Amino acid sequence: MQLTGRGGWSTKPAVSTAKILYVDWPAGSSMVLLKMSRVILRSGTRSLNTYALLDGSQRTILLHEAAQQLGLQGSKTWPLGGYAKTSVIHRATVSFSVAPATQPDQPFNIH
Repeated sequence: MQLTGRGGWSTKPAVSTAKILYVDWPAGSSMVLLKMSRVILRSGTRSLNTYALLDGSQRTILLHEAAQQLGLQGSKTWPLGGYAKTSVIHRATVSFSVAPATQPDQPFNIH
């Protein structure tokens, strides 16, 4: 689904020959648009091409599957109750680097 203009949505895939695709805020909508960027995650000799959601938070969240592909092992795990209090979310502290896919030689270390 893609935004076609002010408030219009289309089920056609977004096509862009540019490296940056700009979308406009849908008029009269309470939806929040967040930036996504193609990135390369690295740890040691392993790397993963994926997307990063840029939300301005002070914490970096890495999916468990990505951490496994990078061979990351956390130093500690703390249980954290979910909204429904029926599931437990485990989190760990890990270190890796992230670089823009368009500038793979400019990594940023995440600790």
